[in-house]
Amino acid sequence: MKFRLSLAVLLGVFVWAFAAYPDCHDTADCEDVEEYVVGDYYWGTHEETYRYYIDPDKSGMPSLTADVDAAADNWDRILFKGARLNFATHNKGRTTRDAGVEDGVNVISWEDLGDEDDDPLGLAYRWAFIGTYLLKEVDIAFNYYHDWATHANRQSGKYCIRNTATHEMGHAAGLDDVYYYPSEPSGEGNCPHWERYTMHGISGGPNTHNKISLECEDKWALWRKYGHVDP
Repeated sequence: MKFRLSLAVLLGVFVWAFAAYPDCHDTADCEDVEEYVVGDYYWGTHEETYRYYIDPDKSGMPSLTADVDAAADNWDRILFKGARLNFATHNKGRTTRDAGVEDGVNVISWEDLGDEDDDPLGLAYRWAFIGTYLLKEVDIAFNYYHDWATHANRQSGKYCIRNTATHEMGHAAGLDDVYYYPSEPSGEGNCPHWERYTMHGISGGPNTHNKISLECEDKWALWRKYGHVDP
């Protein structure tokens, strides 16, 4: 498995002078939510292909494949303001490897993340080259102790695989969580409630199916991280 990685170690902070767009809710009344999402981890270029393998099936659990691939499609060649950022995702097929093991393979699988109600629904494991934030592997684990259903077969009281997968794919792209929206936490005015963002760190309870696409701020955060032209 090969990634096109830059030889340069980019440790500086990108400075952007892009225009603010109203549909990203970047107004005087709203905090800049993307600055919390951009994060430190990154792939080497803005034309990466995140190639992943899925261990799709586990006894008694629904298959991950359809929802993970649909979630990955959201991050494929993001089109934003008339320009395109190539962060394609590609399913390489099945594997019996486990997520959470640094082995040079990007694995997505069911794993034991704890059997308590407040244990995570999913986790993204990110490994970088020593002394840098330059990514070399990202695994994604779904907690099989929770009750799950596919997005196509929604069931009351169960978590949506695609809802969680879309969020975790954002971590695979190098983005971080946001847990609050400092200026307007309740969504007054032109500021949406922070829980709407795909990269909000709490995905919601069972029967939450709305985070299966990217909000403007999620796309803009990826642009700020990898974009080389003003969209």
